[in-house]
Amino acid sequence: MAVEGKVVEVKRGEPVPAHVAVGDVVVVQPDHGGPKFGMPHAEVTVSSLSSEWPFPMCYSCVLPDRCTLDQGLCCYACCCTVCAHAEVADQNGVHGLLRQKEWYKQCTVILCASILPYYLCACTLPFIWAPCIMLAYGTQVRDGVKRKWGLPDDECCGPTWTTYLPAYISLYYCPILFPNQATCAAYQMLYFMKKQGAPAPECPCYKHVCVHCSPPVDGAAADKYQREVLKIGSNLRNLDDHTMEHITDNVHGDAQKGDLFKNQNTKDGETVTTTQPT
Repeated sequence: MAVEGKVVEVKRGEPVPAHVAVGDVVVVQPDHGGPKFGMPHAEVTVSSLSSEWPFPMCYSCVLPDRCTLDQGLCCYACCCTVCAHAEVADQNGVHGLLRQKEWYKQCTVILCASILPYYLCACTLPFIWAPCIMLAYGTQVRDGVKRKWGLPDDECCGPTWTTYLPAYISLYYCPILFPNQATCAAYQMLYFMKKQGAPAPECPCYKHVCVHCSPPVDGAAADKYQREVLKIGSNLRNLDDHTMEHITDNVHGDAQKGDLFKNQNTKDGETVTTTQPT
């Protein structure tokens, strides 16, 4: 890979160092302590040193002021979470399992790796370890996006992998207490990339179904489906009293203050490795 700037290796759980410049390549080690399942380190070219998420991630898919910003992307993130992550990975140059580049290859490999063990390796208790493949993949993609665009950590508690852990727990226990936040993370990243000028998702699920729930682009006239969806979104926003938004925003604010305090206390102990490309 041709590199114009220097290569900076970021250790697990650390923010991007202050001396990194736009154009540098950041090698992000996976931000989870479990098995890597063959996931390569995310190598992304820094595009921005400081950015902000368009809205907090937690429960973004069920809050009217957020899910109605682009109901097509929200629907796509909920129905095709793996494809949504794969498209975000493709847009940001993050390689998937077995170093696949194209989004459809990443999606196919992850789905096969997550489903086939139930039929081919039933004696190895795949219901315990197979869901961890998506946990590792989602963490890799989200870490790569955050480090490329200089985005802050937006998890309710702890590192990036805690965003995908509830989906693993809710699969076998209680979906109400442990909601699947992977869909919210996918929607947040898709919406952020849309604001950066990224093209619309290419998955047939979005192109032929979910796109009718998205606002028209480039001044195009809304079709009958889009008009109805936009009307529903407007009604939801009018009915919403913003109570849940205030609660989740306060939770994220407290979490970010705690992370900032922790980073300040541990700043002297952080280490990064910087090498020149060969």
